[in-house]
Amino acid sequence: MKKFLRKILFLAVLCLLNSFSSTIIAQQVSQAEINSYFGKLPFEMFPITLPSFPQKYFDVKNYGALNDGLTLNTKAFQKAIDECSNSGGGYVVVPSGFWLTGPIELKNNVNLHLERGAMIVFSSNHEDYPIVKVGGKVGFMNAFPISGKDLNNIAITGEGLINGNGQTWRPVKKSKMNSSQWKGLLNSGGYLTNNNEMWWPTKKASEAESFLAERSLKNFTIDDFEKIRDYYRPNLLNLTNCKNVLFDGPTFQNSPKFAIYITKSENIIIRDVKINNEWYAQNGDGIDLSACKNALIYKCTVNAGDDGICMKSSGKHTDGPEMKNIIVADCVVYHAHGGFVIGSNTDGGIENVYVTNCNFVWSDTGLRFKSGIKNGGLVKNIFINNILMKDIANEAIIFDLNYEDKGAAKTKDKKTEMKIPLFTGIHIDRLICEGAKQAVLINDLPDISVRDIELSNSTIVADSGFESVNAENIKLKNVVIKSNSDSQFAIKDGRNFEFNTTSCNSGAKYFLKLTGSKTENIKLINSKTDCSKQPFIFEDGASQKALIVN
Repeated sequence: MKKFLRKILFLAVLCLLNSFSSTIIAQQVSQAEINSYFGKLPFEMFPITLPSFPQKYFDVKNYGALNDGLTLNTKAFQKAIDECSNSGGGYVVVPSGFWLTGPIELKNNVNLHLERGAMIVFSSNHEDYPIVKVGGKVGFMNAFPISGKDLNNIAITGEGLINGNGQTWRPVKKSKMNSSQWKGLLNSGGYLTNNNEMWWPTKKASEAESFLAERSLKNFTIDDFEKIRDYYRPNLLNLTNCKNVLFDGPTFQNSPKFAIYITKSENIIIRDVKINNEWYAQNGDGIDLSACKNALIYKCTVNAGDDGICMKSSGKHTDGPEMKNIIVADCVVYHAHGGFVIGSNTDGGIENVYVTNCNFVWSDTGLRFKSGIKNGGLVKNIFINNILMKDIANEAIIFDLNYEDKGAAKTKDKKTEMKIPLFTGIHIDRLICEGAKQAVLINDLPDISVRDIELSNSTIVADSGFESVNAENIKLKNVVIKSNSDSQFAIKDGRNFEFNTTSCNSGAKYFLKLTGSKTENIKLINSKTDCSKQPFIFEDGASQKALIVN
């Protein structure tokens, strides 16, 4: 009888384990779904293979973790991750509950799986974050809440939440809050700087800038860093030099700085990830990839305090660009400085980016391309289509080549000349924007760093229209700009523009304003100019010979 009962118990446990494992597998994305995004790309890119994990499960509760919201579970989490990796890999399971922890480090072949109802909250005590030695001017950094370096085959999956307790780290600008929010923030404590315009959560953070101004960074010590550690906010998740990465399902919220930052990594899949940062979160980027290759970001939803989905690239690129072969599809970005962004660091080179079927609502800008003369490089072969925008605070499309320039463009030397930005071969098709401050702004350098840009089959309704400074080889085809500005299209020192079947709303004073003596070869083909009171105006040296009307 006892043997029979033990057998029944064994079978019951086995059945539960099988049910548990099948639940996890069912939540994972399929390879077939991944492959569907690689069928009609405008450049050659092979499908990314999903990482796989053994059907072995390491429940954090079995390593001493308690979900009471009070117990610091750092050691228990790390022990589960380490044992999972050392055993050949599998799933580190975080069940439903409130799990308080310090920083944790991912390891090879580990899938950190958060069940629905699980909430990982990182400690608000900054002393729980070890100071680690890194490169750079200061040479030290607080440990990232979640980190990984030189790893292969890693994942974070499930429907749980990851909260970075970012409000204990981030400064807040008074200009980003209404009066009642600012009053509430001051009542919570903290410290003010910059003529009471900037709030800091700790005294260490508020005094850091003065300390750094007085202290030489040469021979900077860990004791020096300890005095200002609160100023150097960690990214919520930071991966470096990793391969075969999967994020599927979790929510990242309240990050100290960037929510997700992945650099120098390959074969990345980010699916159905939610980013929730307050819109006033200083440097609170959503998803940032830097110098990565072969990545697919899709079905994600982002609310961010800075750029929403952003591509950066820095480093040596003797054998080609550091950033290459990126797909962003079926994503929604709400509050952010930019819905989809390239820059500001582009000196490593960026090539082959495809953005499709994305919605941007309430963001500061829609498509944002930014760089500067000290951190620029070649950005080419960017394809963007089927973009819908609503209520954009500033520009629907912006190229800003003077981003954080601080006078560098006027003081070029041999070192900075090696990092001049160039945006070329950018194709934007089927974009609709209803509501923006400006339709398009190209704010270029005198050396012409924006060229070979195409905008087609698009409609933008904005307060002001299309404005370009120092650009060349720009084509607009089947584009409608509706605005109440003085001129629908304004070109200053531009060359080789083609307006094909473009039109505007009635009531504009000018259809096209040409400015500057360098402006030449501006073609209008089948374009409707009678929507304005006067078709053309030429100012500041621009000649009527620059305009060719067919």
